[in-house]
Amino acid sequence: MSPSMQNMLIRLMLAQAQECAFEKMVLPGIHNQYFNLLRVAQEAAKVSEVYSTVHQLITQAPIKEHVPVAWSYTVQVKLEHYRALAHYFVAVAMLDHQCEYCVLLA
Repeated sequence: MSPSMQNMLIRLMLAQAQECAFEKMVLPGIHNQYFNLLRVAQEAAKVSEVYSTVHQLITQAPIKEHVPVAWSYTVQVKLEHYRALAHYFVAVAMLDHQCEYCVLLA
C-alpha cells in the first residue's frame, strides 16, 4: 500500500472519529443557548473541514484509481452535510438570540 493511500485512509478514520465526537455531543440534545449552539456549529465545521481534506486526497490521481467512486461521493456528501449543519446552528444562534447580545454590544 502506497504512503499516499495510507495517508488518505488515516485521514478518513480521523474524519470518522471527529464525526463520532460530534454525534456524541448532540446525542443528549442541543440546548437553545447562544454559546452552546455556537459550540455545536464549530464542531460541525471541524467535521466538514476534515472531510474536505479527505475529499481532496481521495480525488488525486494515485488514490482515485484504487478507491471506489462511491467513497468519493460519500465523503463529498458528508462534507457538505456537516458544513450545512454548521451554517444552520450559527443561523439559529444569531436569529434566536440576537436581541440578548445586541444589548450587550451596544
